[in-house]
Amino acid sequence: MTFLKVLRKQIGAGVEPVCFGADMLERQKQQGFDDKVAIGILFGMILLGGESTVSMMNSFIKVMAMHPEAQKKAQQ
Repeated sequence: MTFLKVLRKQIGAGVEPVCFGADMLERQKQQGFDDKVAIGILFGMILLGGESTVSMMNSFIKVMAMHPEAQKKAQQ
């Protein structure tokens, strides 16, 4: 919960960061969900974002290995 406390302090001091976390706090006020839900959503966004990047890179490498002619063309 420390992350949310830091964000709240920054927003209270007028130093609102431009990040998904700040947007999450605004939505939390509007919709009334608790900090556990907010942290779960933030964690999910970070985790899923990383997974999709890794998955995309793995697929790209696999396709390049299967099609060396496309790899050569991409290098040109």
